[in-house]
Amino acid sequence: MAPRPTPRSRSALPRVGAALCALGLPLTLGACAPAPVDEAPAPAPAASGAEATEAQADALASFSLRLFDALEAESGPNAAEGGLASPLSVEYALAMTANGAEGQTRAQMEATLGMPVDQLNECLRAYAATLQPDGGSEAQEAEGADRAAAEETLRLANSLWIRDGLTVKEPFLQACGRWYDAEVIQAPFDAFTPSAVNDWVSRNTDGMIERIVDEADPLSVMLLVNAAAFKGT
Repeated sequence: MAPRPTPRSRSALPRVGAALCALGLPLTLGACAPAPVDEAPAPAPAASGAEATEAQADALASFSLRLFDALEAESGPNAAEGGLASPLSVEYALAMTANGAEGQTRAQMEATLGMPVDQLNECLRAYAATLQPDGGSEAQEAEGADRAAAEETLRLANSLWIRDGLTVKEPFLQACGRWYDAEVIQAPFDAFTPSAVNDWVSRNTDGMIERIVDEADPLSVMLLVNAAAFKGT
């Protein structure tokens, strides 16, 4: 059973939409160590034939509901209408982050996300595989499937933006590449880095999100970004 996390809005959903989660990290996780990022070998592709279990789907649904409740409580009854939140996008960004966490931090993230990191990696990889042209059921091969796929699509993209000079553990890079197809980009985190991040986001949301970063946080050493572009009813 594949997970079905669904964006929810306080007003009617538009025909097209996009969501994005970007996390800026200081040096607090276990992803930093002696191996320079440019020496990490290319990760082997993960198998995409596995399906998420019903328990994993339930865990994702539970996370989505708790996130919506938290957002509702934070925004209050007088919040502006039309906001769109994507727990799926948040889940992917946090899952990549969890692969660099250790000890109590990792345990707390696993408790929040509803499953161990290893299971979460497999679950989200299986879900992403269902979005590929060859990842659906036999029904998608019937006449008219190509037209339907063109009318309703959901595309995910992930990236790691790493400050120049930072050394990163190979297992962290390999996990983000293997399970999330994350693009690794080294950047100076200077005045020009926000525009580079925004260009990446715009390309991967069909121009629906043009800007999310205004300036580079001088204390951040890494950005983990998930972009979700959706077209459908």
